[in-house]
Amino acid sequence: MKLLFEGSTVTADLYKKQLRNIKANLARPQQQEVYIHHDIARPHIARTTYAELMKYGFTILLHPSYSPGLSPSEYHLFPSPTSSGWARLPNSRNMKKASENFFKDQSPSILEQGHPRSTQKLAEVHRC
Repeated sequence: MKLLFEGSTVTADLYKKQLRNIKANLARPQQQEVYIHHDIARPHIARTTYAELMKYGFTILLHPSYSPGLSPSEYHLFPSPTSSGWARLPNSRNMKKASENFFKDQSPSILEQGHPRSTQKLAEVHRC
């Protein structure tokens, strides 16, 4: 995990560099599928970014429509913000520490399977 300096801007070139790092540092090189979930910010949907994703064979997960009660990535990875120390993060050092602690305490399967509550919540949203 690498955090950017406060006030930094994610450009298409920076995002592509991060994608190259992901590809180069896969824990299991034989892994067949990599899923990328990102929002629809300009760097993420640029044609050059899309070409980079296709070059590596990454699967892009669609970003759902806005829902005030659901933030897919946060809900998926951080199901209980208050219990995991995410309630108040006044600066980037605290955010980095909380991120490191969270991932250190998780089994690797959370990134593959997600949190059970997120699956249920997504199913509820799709029924609406």
